[in-house]
Amino acid sequence: MSSDFITKLNKIKNPEIEVKPIFYDQGGDYFAVEKFLKNQKYLDNKKVLSILKIKFLQEAPIGYALMDKKKNILGFLGTIFSKRYYKKDFSDHCYLHSWIVEKKFRLQSFRLILPLLEKNIFITTFSPIKSLEGLYKKFNFYQVECKSIIFPIFNFNSLFGKTTKFYQNKEFFFKFLSEKDKKIMKDHEHKNLFNFFCYINDDPKDYIYFVGKKIQMYGFLKIIDILYISDHKKYFNHNNLIHNNIARELKTFFIRIHLSANIEHNTFKKSIFNRTSSYKLFYKNNPDCYQFDLLYSELIK
Repeated sequence: MSSDFITKLNKIKNPEIEVKPIFYDQGGDYFAVEKFLKNQKYLDNKKVLSILKIKFLQEAPIGYALMDKKKNILGFLGTIFSKRYYKKDFSDHCYLHSWIVEKKFRLQSFRLILPLLEKNIFITTFSPIKSLEGLYKKFNFYQVECKSIIFPIFNFNSLFGKTTKFYQNKEFFFKFLSEKDKKIMKDHEHKNLFNFFCYINDDPKDYIYFVGKKIQMYGFLKIIDILYISDHKKYFNHNNLIHNNIARELKTFFIRIHLSANIEHNTFKKSIFNRTSSYKLFYKNNPDCYQFDLLYSELIK
């Protein structure tokens, strides 16, 4: 974080406005934020209110509010706090969403993120609006280009079971998972998500663990959206057989995966059947061993 930039911002702080942490369903401040969000005309109100219910740490705030002396809400920044497991230790993480400030008070927008920067924790957010990208960059966030790819899979019965085994039985494969993946599974036992597990050459320790959800696009197309892949290299080496298992077990013919620019692969060549869309990841204070995924974010909804 640039100290010079922070110093400049502090000079335009309005003393009549304060920033306050907001906790889910607790008192008047939460209901004032809920009312503020419902009044935003260009916002998917139901979606944002549902995101506020995502909690990995019960004691953590669901966001920060900008308010005046009369407790009127002038702006809000949503937060999803979690503890993530890296290299035999836990790292505090915060995912940001729904940064909204009333037009006449937008010079004070920066104040919503200052409490998080002061914590010096790992912070991520996906595809902020254009006007916020510059602010993130001034706060020394890194930017990574990402893409999602929807592609068809084909169910060839002759390939089933040749070199991979497929399980959705959590009781069976939990004991084989690394400590990191055990934590992920416990944190993502969510009704909208499912866990599945493939292992190679009859060795459950040689596994790939996935977290995904079923989505529907264009009103009729059922897709398995894969949010987490424990080992990308292993996945790319065995993806055809894995896809066949997914087609059979999960009764689908389409998958969506998400990749960042720093994940090397040559699996998904351009095809008239593939649909690719791009988005941006902004992050700060990332652990050295951070691997891109969509977990611990609004995208698990």
